[in-house]
Amino acid sequence: MTNLADFDVLLMLDREKRSLFPFSTHGFTVTQDPVERTFARSKDLLFLNAAGKLMRIDTLVEAQSTMMGRMLSHVGLGAIKIETTLTEAAVPLDEFKALVIDAVDPYQLQLGGEEDDWALMNLPSADVKAQISAAASFAELYRTMDLPPPEACLDLL
Repeated sequence: MTNLADFDVLLMLDREKRSLFPFSTHGFTVTQDPVERTFARSKDLLFLNAAGKLMRIDTLVEAQSTMMGRMLSHVGLGAIKIETTLTEAAVPLDEFKALVIDAVDPYQLQLGGEEDDWALMNLPSADVKAQISAAASFAELYRTMDLPPPEACLDLL
């Protein structure tokens, strides 16, 4: 059984949908949809890691698995193991911060007033945006986001 606590947490941003989520790197190892569909909807996502490196998905392919595992996954009875390669994303810090700020209100609206495991998003929107704006580097921005533990993160692409 997979222990989600063993995975890293990244900030995931979907520019097209104006959405952001804490993302467990476990999501780079498994999918429930066909690999081609997963890649098509994920190839433009941006991921920020703790070291301040901004990345995007370069390749996403089905990993080697047993014949039985592949048969079960292709009929919808199991997860498909994948291998994901990331590459650096050339987005300036100020542009990325603006994209993150633009996604704060939609994230908070979907919470509907509920407490979230992502403590930062429980603060007033203006406070969250001010903290994001103040970040002087990608690494500082990551620390500012104060992401929850892997068990409380999105873990599928």
